[in-house]
This record gives sequence, structure tokens and C-alpha cells, in this order.
Amino acid sequence: MPKVHVFERDKDIEFKCRAGSNLRKVLLEHKVQLYAGLHRFVNCRGMGLCGSCLVRVESNPAGLTDRTPTEESKLFGSNPHIRLACQAEVCGDIEISTGV
Repeated sequence: MPKVHVFERDKDIEFKCRAGSNLRKVLLEHKVQLYAGLHRFVNCRGMGLCGSCLVRVESNPAGLTDRTPTEESKLFGSNPHIRLACQAEVCGDIEISTGV
């Protein structure tokens, strides 16, 4: 089972999840504060439309699946370590930061 280490603004969280798990879903299941401000209440619920679930991959970018076409269209030209959590699946150990 892959290990996910999350650096939040005021704390670090570490947990394991099944390979192939959607990153957004496992972050929310583990009470990670993924959304800021109004986006906590108003977001696209994981459809890749709003772009508010940004995370930064701090180590092992190969621990997530490749960017989806939806993600590429939203993040075109941005740092390859910036990802949409709703579009990424966990396939290996990763370290990420929220609040990008």
C-alpha cells in the first residue's frame, strides 16, 4: 500500500491508501484541508472543472499517475509538480503540500 505524506500549513499527516486511489478522495477521507476559503463549500466535487484542489508534489512525482487531458488543459504550462488532486491516482509513495 502506498504511503502518502502531506505537509499542511500547520501540521504533517501520513497515511496509507490502496494503489489506484483518487488523491482528492483519500485526502478528504483523512481530513486534510484541501480547499481554501469559499472553495471549501463551492467546488466541482472532483470533476476537474474548478482547479481549486491544487497540490504540490514534493517528492516522487512517479507516485501519481500522469496528468489527464482535463488536468493538462487546466494546468497547461505550469510547473509539472503542481497537480489537481481530483485528477491524480496514487500509485506509489508520495509527499505533497496543500495550499499551493
